[in-house]
Amino acid sequence: MQSAPSTPRSMNENPESCKLGPASLRDAGLFMYLTAHPSPYRVRAEQIFQREKVMEEKVRALIIGHGNIGKALPRHIEQQGWSVAGVVRSSGFLCDLRGHELRTHRSTGARLYEEVAPSIAFLAIPTLDEGDSAFVHIEQLLMAGIPVETCEKGVLSHLRFFEALRPLLGTRIGYAATVGGGTGMLDYVRSRLIGRTDVIVHAVANGSMNFITTYPGPFRQAAEEAFVRGYTEPGAISLLDVFNGEMKDTSQKIPILFNTCMHPDEFLSASDIRLDLLDEGSLARLEDERAIRRYVVSFFPPGTSVEDEQAADVIGGFDHRVGGWHIRAGFQRVDRNLVFEGRLPSGADNCAICCEGPFLEEEGRYRDGVYYCTGPGAGPDATAAAMVRDAKRLLGLS
Repeated sequence: MQSAPSTPRSMNENPESCKLGPASLRDAGLFMYLTAHPSPYRVRAEQIFQREKVMEEKVRALIIGHGNIGKALPRHIEQQGWSVAGVVRSSGFLCDLRGHELRTHRSTGARLYEEVAPSIAFLAIPTLDEGDSAFVHIEQLLMAGIPVETCEKGVLSHLRFFEALRPLLGTRIGYAATVGGGTGMLDYVRSRLIGRTDVIVHAVANGSMNFITTYPGPFRQAAEEAFVRGYTEPGAISLLDVFNGEMKDTSQKIPILFNTCMHPDEFLSASDIRLDLLDEGSLARLEDERAIRRYVVSFFPPGTSVEDEQAADVIGGFDHRVGGWHIRAGFQRVDRNLVFEGRLPSGADNCAICCEGPFLEEEGRYRDGVYYCTGPGAGPDATAAAMVRDAKRLLGLS
């Protein structure tokens, strides 16, 4: 566990030192800071703020990644009247939408981004590491003055990168699709917690597991259908792999939700979380009890009473404490908590439930009420649509 970063220090003013690593990006802070420094920083800053003037009809988007989400993005981008400048595939070269390499641009990496000069880049690579691959792309794009919309979770769920990129979140880096798909969960939870320290949050943040556990047929049949629809994480072979892979995926989302919405005194890193994965026995028990269990992540703020937390009866997941917060995740009993009644979604949808104020036992309610948001969670289309919506906000077009 690590504490929140301090106020950014001065950036190295040597013009020759223009490579930004995690520490230097943290030191740079908001790119407004760059205007006070000599070339090449001033040049980069001018490029960045010039892009803020982009008009909607002139938007050119670059897609990085050609998995399920990368393939879904062009349709959503073109629905806005925008154009796709190309797709950067795993080879690193720029291709058209049919997969043919564009001979007009034979560069890769930072030079390619500067040559193409898109209005915005959509980073749609899978989370296969702790964010190292994503950080390289983001670093190069930001240095080229290009805002980034990402759905990759590793880079924001590990503190060595989160601390570096945090000052730019929401201004140069859009990340709404990293948690909650199309629910708008991050913005919703953040808005409910402004100025408050007494809000308990429960979240269904994995549409794949929600789809499988609410599917009317056997788990195996549900998992096969989830795979066909593009809901499950890549690489899963067995039913056990599917569930454990999705729990690992959720453990990457939780730090993003916690660190950007809960205003914590101490940040959470995905590497801090110790998952209790399923085995064949716990999976069989879960299938037997599927009618009364959902994978829910609960955030209890400092000072929450034991009564609020309730006695835990959870299959899988994790239990973690950080900065006075208690975070509990797993297949919880949902028939014992009236807060869940009528609010938990079915299918691949996600939701966030905010219980505000102390619980009034005599009246059986939270003093200031219970509020929630819900919407499409898993799936390439839901994620792509969320990325484009957030990109419009990032470009000042919504």
